[in-house]
Amino acid sequence: MLDGTMGSSAARRGVAVMVVAVALAVARPAMPAATQETVATGTPVTGAAAICAAVTAGTLATPGTADDHDHGDESVPTDPGAVVLAPFDLVYIDAMAARDAGTATIGRLIADRATDARVRDLGQTLAAGGEANVAALGAWREAWYPAAPAPDDLQLVQLVDEAEAGAGAAADGGMGGGDPAVPEDDLLTLCTATDGFDSVALEIVTARIVTDVALAAIAFGRAERVELLGFARSRGESGEEELARIAVLATGIVVGTPPV
Repeated sequence: MLDGTMGSSAARRGVAVMVVAVALAVARPAMPAATQETVATGTPVTGAAAICAAVTAGTLATPGTADDHDHGDESVPTDPGAVVLAPFDLVYIDAMAARDAGTATIGRLIADRATDARVRDLGQTLAAGGEANVAALGAWREAWYPAAPAPDDLQLVQLVDEAEAGAGAAADGGMGGGDPAVPEDDLLTLCTATDGFDSVALEIVTARIVTDVALAAIAFGRAERVELLGFARSRGESGEEELARIAVLATGIVVGTPPV
């Protein structure tokens, strides 16, 4: 819940994450170190092989995100004192559209590579849900801020950092090498995982959902438009339900090697 029961919700999230972490520690074999590459904006791709090839080549792009909007004069230094602050509703829309686009890409990769059918189903759900959210958020942006440039990256980073810190995670802005829609670290980890892919996937998805729930709690306290308040409440509640489901799934996944 995202109202007066926030304390108990946070406790439930903590328990769910702890259960997932313990289960995955048991199920997950040793993993090879991921090769660190820089993901740049390039040609949109779908399918596990194409996604991984684009990630390692640094050409992956995720359409339909905040980066599609004009950032204005990007030659101006991003001095925090010089940033023109966008309204919170616009920042949240763009941040979530970018995150959901990245989650959809992760979902497609999981749906293609997971060995447990239930984890593949989860990947399909993530992909479909992420794409639907991007479309809904994009429609609101077009209706409410039709000519607005993208908020300064600093605002997006600060918002996600606040959520990550509130969720007990390392605050890195979720920017994935500068673009929140291309979560390069997560994708590289999934693309280089061999044994234990499903455990790695559930761990990554859990961390993303925890941050999304924290973002929803922030939005529920700051958003002005009633549609976004409803969206935030729904995301928080559905996220907590998904965390509980993943915690159960993590205790019984079938370990195997993903297809090449």
